[in-house]
Amino acid sequence: MPKVVYQEQLASTATNTTTSTQTDSTGAATGAVIGGLAGLAGGAVVDPPGQVNTYVTSKKVDPVCLEGEVLVGSTLPSTVKVYEIPDYQYRYTSVNGQTVLVEPCTSKVVHIYR
Repeated sequence: MPKVVYQEQLASTATNTTTSTQTDSTGAATGAVIGGLAGLAGGAVVDPPGQVNTYVTSKKVDPVCLEGEVLVGSTLPSTVKVYEIPDYQYRYTSVNGQTVLVEPCTSKVVHIYR
């Protein structure tokens, strides 16, 4: 099974991540992460438009299983087939059960659908 080659996130690349905790009507804690990462070492973070989200979530493709965790900034092996998205610069595929957007010229993961 091919391994995913990835670069570790450096602490200096994280910015403005805030955790908000609230309680629901039963008194149980609920929470959300607000903000996010400005970028990862070696990779860009992409926020795809709505029509791209709809397209990739409705057009299922055969998943590929790879060792290791797939992260934004990961480089996929050249053997992983990626699929075109009409009128969009990135491609998509399914890795380890997760749909990901991939930069076609570098095979780097730029977005993970969770």
